[in-house]
Amino acid sequence: MLGLWFALVFISLLRFMQIQFGAQGRYLFPAIPAVSIFIFLGLNQFVPQRYSEVLAAVVGGALFLLALLCPFVYIAPAYARPPVIAAEDIPAEAHRLDITFGDQIRLLACQLDKGVVRRGDPLRVTLYWQPLAEIGQNYNVFIHVLGRDEQVIAQEDTYPGMGSYPTSLWPVGGVIEDTYRMYVLPGSKAPSRFRVDVGVYNRPTGEVLPAFDRDGHLLRGVTVAQGKVTTRQEPHYSGSTPVAFDLAIVPARGGFAIHHQVSLTGYKVDKTEVKAGETIKVALYWRAQKKMEEDYTVFVHLVDEEGTLWGQHDSQPVNGYYPTSFWDQGEVVKDKHAFVVRKDTPPGVYRIEVGMYRLADGQRLTIVDQDGQVLDDKVLLNKIVIK
Repeated sequence: MLGLWFALVFISLLRFMQIQFGAQGRYLFPAIPAVSIFIFLGLNQFVPQRYSEVLAAVVGGALFLLALLCPFVYIAPAYARPPVIAAEDIPAEAHRLDITFGDQIRLLACQLDKGVVRRGDPLRVTLYWQPLAEIGQNYNVFIHVLGRDEQVIAQEDTYPGMGSYPTSLWPVGGVIEDTYRMYVLPGSKAPSRFRVDVGVYNRPTGEVLPAFDRDGHLLRGVTVAQGKVTTRQEPHYSGSTPVAFDLAIVPARGGFAIHHQVSLTGYKVDKTEVKAGETIKVALYWRAQKKMEEDYTVFVHLVDEEGTLWGQHDSQPVNGYYPTSFWDQGEVVKDKHAFVVRKDTPPGVYRIEVGMYRLADGQRLTIVDQDGQVLDDKVLLNKIVIK
């Protein structure tokens, strides 16, 4: 019966984990008596019968001592209230925000424990709150970590202090150092930039408090930090030879370098003959030659012999979710683009040209060969036949 009870509890926990993300070990607590008896019976097989009572006393005493220590060593620290500090004690590396929610709460700063996190790893977000007046309502806080394609890759929705420090108890003028620990989804799309959005709301009514910046302007959303999510083994390549990703990918001749910062090592075009109004998909493979400080925009244009534009797609890499300033030196990035050929495009032979430019001034980055000679401000890829 003891074994059956433990099996039922364990199977129920497995079923719960399939429905709800995250493991809840506390749901095994009802099985602890059965487990304890099995532990004792197992240990009892290794000692002579005359020492059974001694073994029972030792095991029972150890478990009793553990039960005494757990509330103070493990439970109390886990559920301790966030510390209240002075504003000048906020760490210098924390990102200053000064965002006001309603007219009662100000978010002074935010700090991530790491700027780069791998899929499945923990991420700590620390928020520094300051109540501007006595708060009569217990508000909830939500923290959403959004990655590529606005996918929620981690989140927390709770009362401050994970429920241990409701807003109605906050001291006016103090700074509450509130830390949240979340796990990034193992299936998150990576590599990608992620952003951390924060909000405050009244849980019973669902009303979200309006947020204002330091100049009093209403904010439509509150992004407090950003970082990078990667795979567990980020692909890095070195050397001057273009990477052969698969048989359908054409290595770029000579591995064209753009402004001595990034090289185009290969590309793939899904079709070479299309009709006007159809879509062409292009995959570009970039290698960062060094760490870049700026975010460049990629252009993919369909042009005729005179350079007239008949289709295009301009965006930061990976549809804006993986800007060049996030790339590591030596990293290879697959960058997909798609564009529609204009419906009035006349039949003929066209070319696809690609490159990068600064969005602020529209200045294209120059293309150089392996000897450092400036070639152009674009790279010509496939010929496309419009039927």
